Amino acid sequence: MLHHEADVNDAATLALMLAGGYEIVVLDPVVDYSPAEIDEPTTSEHEAVKPIRVHALAKELDTTSSELLETLADHGHDITSASANVGPDVADIMRDIYGMGN
Repeated sequence: MLHHEADVNDAATLALMLAGGYEIVVLDPVVDYSPAEIDEPTTSEHEAVKPIRVHALAKELDTTSSELLETLADHGHDITSASANVGPDVADIMRDIYGMGN
């Protein structure tokens, strides 16, 4: 007769194997499984990817919201409200048009 001490982990492993569809993985104790450090973007990079409201962009471009909405419409962007957001790519296009681009 074989005697084997079973613990809760053995029972859970056996139950998962018998249920099917599960792969039992034993972590390598030498490998560091902690999350990798990620470089945080600088403020300017972070702000560059955020959408901007039309009225805020108009203020930045020293124009009115209605004029900016007309310019957006002329360039194929159907935006009807100054409180609507535009993506960073559209904002960059408007900055170039108004001579405020990089």
